[in-house]
Amino acid sequence: MNSNLELVDFYVSEGIELLGEASIGNEITRAGARWISPSSTEISQAIKGKLHAEDARVSFRAARALLNKRQDEIAALSGLSRATVKSLESGKDWAESHQTLVSFYDRAGVEFTGWGDPVTDKYFGVGVRWKISR
Repeated sequence: MNSNLELVDFYVSEGIELLGEASIGNEITRAGARWISPSSTEISQAIKGKLHAEDARVSFRAARALLNKRQDEIAALSGLSRATVKSLESGKDWAESHQTLVSFYDRAGVEFTGWGDPVTDKYFGVGVRWKISR
């Protein structure tokens, strides 16, 4: 148990929040991880500046990790080329391919987290979690 708590502390120190819903006597559901985000859009720029922000709304790399798949496996399952999956994971934004990959992960049970800040044009809380129990 102690090593689990140390692992949680490590991720929190890196700015990562582990997600999940729990109730007594049941397994944890909707597990995942995301960058720690402001609890509200109504916070100062100084606080936002201290938190990790992304340029993109979704993290395809995190979604692939949640599924425990390689890029070539995601490519085959989604109908995209490995080169396209790699490019989308590195931040390229090709609208049709982007939507294809979002739809694939949605069908696989992955939920993307995060919200955009129009002032900074950045995204906070970007991450992934299971939509339903796994």
